Amino acid sequence: MNCTLPSGDFLRSVSMANRHFKRAKKTKKAIMKKAFYQKNRKIKIRSLKRKKSIEKAREYVKIFTTEKIKDDEILLLSKGLKYIPSPSTKFAKSSIASDFNEFARKLRCKYHFDKGDIFKRHPFLTKSGYKPELANNAIETYIFKTKVEIDNITINKAHDNLTTLERKAISSLKRNEKIVIRKADKNNTTVIWDKTEYINEGLRQLSSATHFMEIAKLNIIETNQKINTIIFEMHRKGVMDEITFKYLSAKRDLKPGRLYLLPKLHKLDPELIESVQQNPTLYKNVRIQGRPIVSLSGTVLERIGQYLDKFMLPAVLKQETHLRDSLEFINIIEKLQVKPDAYLVSFDIKEMYNNMSHVRC
Repeated sequence: MNCTLPSGDFLRSVSMANRHFKRAKKTKKAIMKKAFYQKNRKIKIRSLKRKKSIEKAREYVKIFTTEKIKDDEILLLSKGLKYIPSPSTKFAKSSIASDFNEFARKLRCKYHFDKGDIFKRHPFLTKSGYKPELANNAIETYIFKTKVEIDNITINKAHDNLTTLERKAISSLKRNEKIVIRKADKNNTTVIWDKTEYINEGLRQLSSATHFMEIAKLNIIETNQKINTIIFEMHRKGVMDEITFKYLSAKRDLKPGRLYLLPKLHKLDPELIESVQQNPTLYKNVRIQGRPIVSLSGTVLERIGQYLDKFMLPAVLKQETHLRDSLEFINIIEKLQVKPDAYLVSFDIKEMYNNMSHVRC
């Protein structure tokens, strides 16, 4: 059997090919190793950032319940109770069309009724919703073409200002019936309050015979009749104009006001608050005082309150003791020349509104 040995050139080429293959294998392995390292590094950085965000969020969210509150729920609540999530674009086009229809109605009203006079809007003018006839050709052409443009518009999906987990946190917080979420009184902290303790605090305040009186039944219908009698009498005597009369005598919802409490965290020792955050089971040893607020929105007294506010507010603003806000108070005291031997004294009125005489008011 005859055979020939490979030449030296062939052996050298095979050796070079082997070296190239090994080098390529090492390079590929190094690339994969680097990619794996970078991926892990990014995960660690994200994890570290999330941990820091949660720690920062806990400064603005105080928990007084043993209910398990997830990290994403804390991150969501730390944004504040007035934070507005990105709206859905599902009904954006119909919403734009509805708003433009209202704008078109006002354009037609202006064309038919505006005579160039300076019009001072009545503070209690009720919207009529009147739909006038068509305006001139220029206005109607503009309205028609704009409606066509709105119909053909493409709504792009907006950037969501909440993560997927934070979106789920909204639903989970809504479903949790064992907690009450409130903004703290006099600061921007969000408080997660155990519902049982929240109700107990409300009942504690309402049980005070000095400040509250229990009634056998709701007297909303009777109150509504008294308001109507006074309004009709004022209108008959000419004390109240027609527009105000229509505004105040409009049909009202016969429902009571809604009492809710704002937690007074500033009354608690900061160290005590921190100990509860570290050990939630201690919350039962802490009695959080609540500032009682009665919302009259949608009740028989809502519009009467707006009517009284219209006349009383100017008189209140003229009082020397009136302060608009804390900033105005700071501006005043910065200009004061205080003597070296002066004493700085502050005081607080306990349950001021509850202790005010309703008869004298």
